[in-house]
Amino acid sequence: MKKIIAFALMIAVMLSIAIPAVVNAAPGQVTGIRQTECGTQSIEIEWTGVLGQSVRYYVELSNNGVDGWVDYDYTTSSHKNIYNLAAGTSYYARVKASDDGGKTFGSYSETIEVVTLPEETKGVKQTKATTSSFTIAWDKTLGATGYRVCEYVNGQEYVVATTDKTSYTFKKVSNKESFPYKIYVRPIRKSSTGYVAEKEASYSWSYGGIYANDVMLVPKKLSAPKKSILWYNSKEIVFNVGIGSVPFQKGYETKVYKANSKKVYASGVNKNGYNLNRNQFYKIKSRAYTTIGNQKSNKYGAWSKFTYFTIGLDNVNLKAGKNSIKAYWSKVKGGSVKYNVYISKTQGADLKKVKTVKGTSLTIKKIGKKKLSRKTQYYVYVIPSIKVGKKYIKDIVETHNSVSTL
Repeated sequence: MKKIIAFALMIAVMLSIAIPAVVNAAPGQVTGIRQTECGTQSIEIEWTGVLGQSVRYYVELSNNGVDGWVDYDYTTSSHKNIYNLAAGTSYYARVKASDDGGKTFGSYSETIEVVTLPEETKGVKQTKATTSSFTIAWDKTLGATGYRVCEYVNGQEYVVATTDKTSYTFKKVSNKESFPYKIYVRPIRKSSTGYVAEKEASYSWSYGGIYANDVMLVPKKLSAPKKSILWYNSKEIVFNVGIGSVPFQKGYETKVYKANSKKVYASGVNKNGYNLNRNQFYKIKSRAYTTIGNQKSNKYGAWSKFTYFTIGLDNVNLKAGKNSIKAYWSKVKGGSVKYNVYISKTQGADLKKVKTVKGTSLTIKKIGKKKLSRKTQYYVYVIPSIKVGKKYIKDIVETHNSVSTL
């Protein structure tokens, strides 16, 4: 009987113990969260998966990383694309895992900043230039934390600089005819993790920019003007200052002064011919200019050196003797002037130097080492020269006349 009672008590105790239900453990914390891709309205993030069967990952975004979290549903992969975001904007992302259909969750991952790609940069244009540099500028792009300044050459992109400003100056540029590439600017947005939202280089051709042959440098200094044509009858002299004398030149400016004056006597843009007075020394200089984009003002290079010149004397008067010729002429104004006198038997050829004088007359008795012959025609030339600094500069224009000895 005692054994029966003991057995019954044992059964009663066993029946009074509850059997616990089976409960799944929460998955571990998601780690290794990072941004891997972006667009103007999308991002892609990845993370390191956690151990467990049928694990789900829930991705949340916030505008400030503190509150206002938006759940973008779950994925069973260790990455997720999120769309319909704003361009050039920062969001904050976090991920948590569940292994039982969204009932038991692990801890959130760390929160990271993620960024979308800004819209394309607009308004790229050249704004400044020197003889060896040029500056480009562009409109500020909403959401950009910086810009890649790029050259595109033969299908290949080269990043020249990264800047947070809206302008950049190319320095030590060769002053040649044009540049065989395109220049453009790509906006970027960099997150606190170091990830940079930017378009891949293979797509860079789509950006608006400047074709390099539209880039203009300030032209270099022109050579001093040289006489091209002298119209004796109209007193007009023309110089060979022309468009295209130096690279990047679109035009030129000339200024004429009386040789001993600082006051401009005549000037003009793209003008190389002047109607002037005889018996006067002048000086002329020139400079080239270019234009930049749609700017109305010209960008001028340095002035050339002066060219000193006259358009000749009123006349060379000659009085013949038996074995001599007396030549006299009007005084040339403009400074310290000397006169170079030549004689020849042939017009325009075989000129023999007679003498250089300060006065306005000279008696000629020889041609070279020989005395003048009687009843012979001679041509007498007078070419003025002017003192510039410590040297006399001979004119580019001569005046002549002829007479026969008695």
